[in-house]
Amino acid sequence: MDDYPVENWTPPEKFWDDPVARQIKWTPCSTELEKDPPRVFVEQSSSRLEFRAAGNALVTYGCGILCFFFLIFIPGLLFLGWFWINPAAALIEKVVFFGMGFVFVLLSYFAIPFFIRKFFYLRQPIYFDLNEGYFITKDKESDRARRKRFRKAFKRANGVPQGPPTLETFGSHQGRTEQIHALQLLPHDRDTELNLVFASGNRINLLHHIGNSQLRLTAETLSEFLGVPLWDDSERGYWHFESQMDLEVMWHASKPPEFKDPASIGSWVWQPTKS
Repeated sequence: MDDYPVENWTPPEKFWDDPVARQIKWTPCSTELEKDPPRVFVEQSSSRLEFRAAGNALVTYGCGILCFFFLIFIPGLLFLGWFWINPAAALIEKVVFFGMGFVFVLLSYFAIPFFIRKFFYLRQPIYFDLNEGYFITKDKESDRARRKRFRKAFKRANGVPQGPPTLETFGSHQGRTEQIHALQLLPHDRDTELNLVFASGNRINLLHHIGNSQLRLTAETLSEFLGVPLWDDSERGYWHFESQMDLEVMWHASKPPEFKDPASIGSWVWQPTKS
């Protein structure tokens, strides 16, 4: 299972005839699913399926680029140059405008690249093409890479973890459709995620939605399209990450929790569905 302790969980025995099902992890790939905008399922042809970002998500990030550039960055440059634009102004006025300009430009320095990056990231569709024999997804992180990346974030935060690791990176993972062994549907507290499972036992998060019914229909369609089984574990219950990162406890602790001890960060708790 995952590096984090797992509580109250029993294996989904109905999938246990497949040796890969015994090898893979059944805890979620991601813990903060609401950050990634939902994608729209599009059947391009009988040999190609795509998942495109919803139009409102593209409009949101596109407007963010324009707003920060014209309403924050440009005024910030004008405020920085207030010494030369209005040389007759009082010194205190010049200092105030210069400080405002510095803050505006600094905000734009971080915000504009973020919105541009998200905008072009969302414009790239997730697709599966049987004619090409290839697929491309939104993520290039595996379970192992996720752990490695979180270790770096832990060091940057001076030894204090910011929360459980997530698959929130930009990039793509490309591979052959024949490498896909199965699809895995896992429920969270309020969300459900769909993962690609490979014969090697590795997984990649493909989609995550709020709710379960629509994603299950999408998963069934994709399963039939690829000719691989769908391992749906949402009928038995759902996962909940029980964090141990209590801020008050951390503040008074003599030293931060050891990253090598995942139990000090939290654990995955399986909540069975009441029958």
